[in-house]
Amino acid sequence: MLEDEYRLQAHQVARMLGVPARTVRRWAANGALPVKRKGPKLWFFPNDPAFLLQAYMLADRQRKKVANAL
Repeated sequence: MLEDEYRLQAHQVARMLGVPARTVRRWAANGALPVKRKGPKLWFFPNDPAFLLQAYMLADRQRKKVANAL
């Protein structure tokens, strides 16, 4: 993946998924999502359909976990 394909920031991905930006950064830090970091506060995510599908599936699993815990 080229450097310029990493355009989405954590808050943009979070808004698309309906989860907090902190959660998206945690998933990326744990290796569940691909990320390029520029310093401690700038996290860039790929802007491609495969990444978005992976992120949606991860968010869906998280929602199911929370629903089953209640």
